[in-house]
Amino acid sequence: MGDKSGTRVFKKSSSTGNITVYFGKRDFVDHLDYMEPMDGVVLIDPKLLSSKQGAIVF
Repeated sequence: MGDKSGTRVFKKSSSTGNITVYFGKRDFVDHLDYMEPMDGVVLIDPKLLSSKQGAIVF
């Protein structure tokens, strides 16, 4: 139980909790001409999407 060698996940949520982002690392560097790739998961509450239309751009 005292072993903390597992994977660390960083979480950031909107104030309403409708959108949550999970990342494997905390800091990303913008080198002005390019940015490090961001690997993560975006969780959106299905109730929020039922009445909205939009686009996701990667």
